[in-house]
Amino acid sequence: MPNCFETAAAVLGGALKTMAGRSVTYERRGQTFTATGTPNKVDYETDVDPQTGLALAVTFFDWTFTFADLDFASDNTLFEAKAGDQIKETLNGVDYVYDVASPGKRKVWEWLDSGGVLVVIHSKLTSRALSA
Repeated sequence: MPNCFETAAAVLGGALKTMAGRSVTYERRGQTFTATGTPNKVDYETDVDPQTGLALAVTFFDWTFTFADLDFASDNTLFEAKAGDQIKETLNGVDYVYDVASPGKRKVWEWLDSGGVLVVIHSKLTSRALSA
């Protein structure tokens, strides 16, 4: 039986998908699946400029997914995002490709809640082109 935090995370995940979610294709070496994720643009400080002492930031797109939605049909193992995977979407006639990557020394994915309901996958926008 789920506790109140797991129930709240499931409700939040459902609301995010319904109200702000975008349909994306997740791809790894030719394997794909479709899921609904919510992007969040984040600047991560990854280093310090040795000359100025100022923090250097890199822009990432953090995608929030309901973990249960992440699954390659042909793979029986528990899903885990890997560097080099791609998240693809078409938005307003433009094709976007995001490469899953680690912001600095963090993992490429992280749990968003303690119950294992929601997951955040970090990515960088690597391609933007008009749809064919």
